[in-house]
Amino acid sequence: MTEEKIKEYSLRISQCTRTELVVITDEIIIDYVKDAKASFAEGNKEQFWFALNKARQFVNELASALDMRFEISKQLINLYSYVRSCLFRADIRFSDEELDEVISIITRLKDSFVEVAKSDHSGSVMEHSQKVYAGLTYGKGSKLNEIVM
Repeated sequence: MTEEKIKEYSLRISQCTRTELVVITDEIIIDYVKDAKASFAEGNKEQFWFALNKARQFVNELASALDMRFEISKQLINLYSYVRSCLFRADIRFSDEELDEVISIITRLKDSFVEVAKSDHSGSVMEHSQKVYAGLTYGKGSKLNEIVM
């Protein structure tokens, strides 16, 4: 994942609700799995394993945050367990065969949480974060400058 993408995710996390945090985490997992697929295509084992490990860490984070008092959490833990096993098999076998299925599952979960997030008005997960405003201005020579406040 690029430095720019990490900064973008960091900014979004500082402004999101709990449900939006799940959406962002799903997007991060998808990005790392896509990175693993690209690394596999290049034959870069180190980057492949790194990306899979990062994806697995974020899946573990989602699984550990579940409140098992709710029935939906029991269903989600099963999905996360399956995704972890797919990532584990890909890691052990140095194979990208199951990675498209992982992307498909996480994408469907993300899409569901996007819908749930529309009705989540719980406020930002980071309590004392500042509101971020961004814009573009023209500099010397018609150069665009990004301003974040």
